Amino acid sequence: MVKQRDKLKSRESTHLFTQRKEQPALTVAEFIGYLCRLAQDCNFVDVEKMLCDHLVCGLRDDEAVRLGLFSKKSLSFQMVQEETVSAEAAF
Repeated sequence: MVKQRDKLKSRESTHLFTQRKEQPALTVAEFIGYLCRLAQDCNFVDVEKMLCDHLVCGLRDDEAVRLGLFSKKSLSFQMVQEETVSAEAAF
């Protein structure tokens, strides 16, 4: 019974994680914090990759930043965090 509840919680958490987008009132750092908290209960095989991908895809309106990230050969979650936070600070 406990395993069943854990699976249901994981599915619900994964749904919440994938639906989460950066809200207008949030900073990028706050959005990253929400993603990290949501990812804790998702049972992702590669948490860093999921966080990295969703951070890029979940940015609200910054197409220029997103395209710049897409053009890179490889991305790490750390790199995406740094670039998105610094891009926000530049505005």
